[in-house]
Amino acid sequence: MKRTVSSTVSLSPCPSVVVTMFAAWTGRADRSIADAIPENVPELAKYLKGDETFTDIQGHWAENVIKTLAENGKVSGVGDGKFNPDGTVTRAEFLKMALGTVGIADVPYRSGECLDVTASDWYGGCVQSALDKGLIPENMIGNYAAKITDGKVIYSGFFDGDKPIKREEMAYMVYMLYQYSCDEEESYNILTPVDLQFDDVSQISQWALDGVRYAYTNGLISGMDDDTFRPQQTATRAQAASIISRLLDKTE
Repeated sequence: MKRTVSSTVSLSPCPSVVVTMFAAWTGRADRSIADAIPENVPELAKYLKGDETFTDIQGHWAENVIKTLAENGKVSGVGDGKFNPDGTVTRAEFLKMALGTVGIADVPYRSGECLDVTASDWYGGCVQSALDKGLIPENMIGNYAAKITDGKVIYSGFFDGDKPIKREEMAYMVYMLYQYSCDEEESYNILTPVDLQFDDVSQISQWALDGVRYAYTNGLISGMDDDTFRPQQTATRAQAASIISRLLDKTE
């Protein structure tokens, strides 16, 4: 992998420190972070060590993926020993996870660039980092606009970070991140997209179609058992975990 930096990644429905994961995307736990955990935060130490187990994933189609990610400190649960695999994932939560997967760190949020994001929002730094690198599709920012002021590109619009992310949005975003993570030599390994054969391909938004095609062709996403993709359906935590696993396999 090209970028080996420590990142904060969470599959939690809120930015609580107890359910936030630290991971060094070098394939092992970052001991310097683990050693610095205060004694009064034992739950955080448990997650860092990959000791978290879940009582609600037995028999789930994503059970093995979730277990492997948890054992390696890549995802966390929602508390009380649960992962809530069929729960929804917000745009901000998936963005945070995906950026950490390819080693992109947060940067200080510049007030006003997304009208519904503030510097105090837990995801403000990752939104800013993604904006700076062009990793948020324009169609995912309501009333999107970009202008140059004093030599800097200033964005405006609404990110709706607390809105559940759609499957087509997740697919498009994960392909953009995969493409970003590839260096010039590895970019030649990105496969040319094939035509999608899903029964509901017509329901994929036009702006997202190429991203879905690339993501599917390169093994980053898959369809449903009934030969559909369900692009407008909100993504689940299990589906997000599966995509994070595939992205890790591609970029490690």
